[in-house]
Amino acid sequence: KAAELESRLRAVLDEASRAATAARPVESAGEGTVRVQLANGARLIVRADPSVPLVALRAVWSGGLRREDEATNGINNLLAALLTRGTGSRSGDEISATVEGMAGSISGFSGFNSFGLRGEILARHWEEALEIVADCLLHPALPEVEVDRARRQVLDDLRARQDSPGAVALQLFARTLYQSHPYRLDPLGSLDSVPRLTRRQLGDYYRRNFPVSELVFSVVGDVDVAAVQRKFADLFGTAPRRAAPRPELPAEPPRRAPTDAVQHIDKQQAHLVVGYPGVSLVSQDRYTLEVLA
Repeated sequence: KAAELESRLRAVLDEASRAATAARPVESAGEGTVRVQLANGARLIVRADPSVPLVALRAVWSGGLRREDEATNGINNLLAALLTRGTGSRSGDEISATVEGMAGSISGFSGFNSFGLRGEILARHWEEALEIVADCLLHPALPEVEVDRARRQVLDDLRARQDSPGAVALQLFARTLYQSHPYRLDPLGSLDSVPRLTRRQLGDYYRRNFPVSELVFSVVGDVDVAAVQRKFADLFGTAPRRAAPRPELPAEPPRRAPTDAVQHIDKQQAHLVVGYPGVSLVSQDRYTLEVLA
């Protein structure tokens, strides 16, 4: 009797917990698309598309280069490489083997304005893939051996880019167009900053800047929308609500005249980059400019 009562009580408590972390009322975001927000702030976007037996996943935060400075340059790129290289319960090799066994892929990414994980998987494995992604996001182990390996790879890439005229031209353009803004930096980091990024610094930065409260998670493919909502709430709904610090971006001085910059390297080719300041990240003209470009 006591065991049966305890079992029933646990079931009631589990249901209450799910209700407490459940999404706010579902709202349509275009034909076939559903948006959900958990009580802790985490957002989910789901679109069912049964045309092919595949599912695409994206877990995204505001992040990337715009959150870096000279000292932390390259930290987002390094973290993106490490997110799938081990958690508290899975090694990096176990994650890779499991995902490959599902004929899928899961990897980190970092850009100028965003940071997160992306994945593609066969539809029948979407639930297990979501569990792995959640484990990587919630419990990254950042093993020291993996940090060392990723750091060496980034340094090798940076040295190789010094021998690429195209890469050199683009970086010269960024340093010329932006005098103060983090966009002047290389998304990979620098030969000075990357060796100084420690495992502890990586962990502290990740916990501070990427709380579940500010996560946006999208799922598109051959899935049951209601099932995805329930799974997302189970995996992410108990995380506490917490805001990430907002980067204080320095103002760029007004540009009074065209600027030229030239860098000579010993190659039998020349690369030319011409560009202008564009619109801001929050401007409604961003999409018009994308089409125009």
